[in-house]
Amino acid sequence: MIFEEITIEKLAHGGDGLGHLADGRVIFVEGAIPGDVVDVEVVKDKKSWARGKIKAIRKPSQERVAPGCDGFERGCGGCQFWEMNFDRELEWKAQAAFEAMERIGGLELVEPVLVEAPSMRDYRSCVTLHQRRQKGRLTRGFFAAASRRVVPIEGCPIARPEIDEAMAELEGALDLVGKADIGMETTGDGGVVVHIELLPKERIRKKHLEELARRVEQGGVVRGIEVMDEKGDHYVIGDSTVEVHEVLARPPVAAMRVESGRFRQVNRAVNDQLVDHVVKVVAQNWERPRIVELYCGAGNFSFPLIELADRFRGYEKSRGAVETARQMAALSHTEEDVAFEVVDLSDKEGVALVLEQPFEVLLVDPPRKGAPLVVERLVEEERQGQLIYVSCDPACLARDAKVLARGGWTMETLHFFDMFPRTAHLEAVAVFERIG
Repeated sequence: MIFEEITIEKLAHGGDGLGHLADGRVIFVEGAIPGDVVDVEVVKDKKSWARGKIKAIRKPSQERVAPGCDGFERGCGGCQFWEMNFDRELEWKAQAAFEAMERIGGLELVEPVLVEAPSMRDYRSCVTLHQRRQKGRLTRGFFAAASRRVVPIEGCPIARPEIDEAMAELEGALDLVGKADIGMETTGDGGVVVHIELLPKERIRKKHLEELARRVEQGGVVRGIEVMDEKGDHYVIGDSTVEVHEVLARPPVAAMRVESGRFRQVNRAVNDQLVDHVVKVVAQNWERPRIVELYCGAGNFSFPLIELADRFRGYEKSRGAVETARQMAALSHTEEDVAFEVVDLSDKEGVALVLEQPFEVLLVDPPRKGAPLVVERLVEEERQGQLIYVSCDPACLARDAKVLARGGWTMETLHFFDMFPRTAHLEAVAVFERIG
């Protein structure tokens, strides 16, 4: 393969270092950071670009630091930036996300505001471990980058400390379940709930369930375990609920437990910043607006916004999440005009139905694939008002922004939140308006 000496100029969206080959083509180099001078082996050679891997670091970047994670040094693909100075991490990956958005959307965007995370460690409230057979033995850990090879880990520096404690408490017992994906999430009161999803053809025996139950009964951080297999059999051991304040930034009730296993933002401190920002946007621009929220979940944004709204409607596909939101609304908002409904927002008819009603503010927080049906409908109907778009994938946000621009929607502000420190991922919030 081709070897070249490359100077890494910046980050590409996704976390690779970006430089140029001698012939002018862009090359993406995994593990390289801006300022590195590296010898690179080209592993993918295309007409207009290439991909390479580091053979040697000739001159390290001033941003390069000693990694603080054993798993990263052994090839764990969960994080990308343990060798980058944390003080510059957000700046570099925000630049990469912004440039990707401009390229994909074909738009001149407003300058983004960067919102830093309070810490790069001990923030993640949910993790998923993969347990597979490798070289004849079970190995439990995280996948290597762009691979299904499991890198064994005993603890994770970005996970909340109680998750590491739960891993230690279940050492040996988890081996009994065979090949599985193992989710761990914090409960909010110092505990952890474990979700074990067995891979096809794996079965769990009664004696193995009894051993898991014994570990829960010991009274450590593991409060509950759920085991599920491909046949739909579902076993629950202990208490698998979590405190509502662990799921919602501003829960409307002081003390309540809800089902675990649903979507939540993994960084509680940054989620607070995110929700505060959305509330501030609405409060500064409107007095008692009618608000519609799509992909509302159990109400992470909903309940703070209800306090500002003349009328509020929240829509979500998950029936369980909607039932939880309805229960909290009934307990805390008896006078406001509030409703939560189950709607499939990947269906054109569902989108058309919810967008028929009047609103001044529309909030969307879609999954990674974005909200193409929603933005297309807004453009078709020439709707007006304010759209607040929360996105975990700036590339999808850019594609939807391109459609919105054709319909007269203007991006007024853009914020990047460092929801996932040490990784290439960002949470973005764009505010659009269409008036007249």
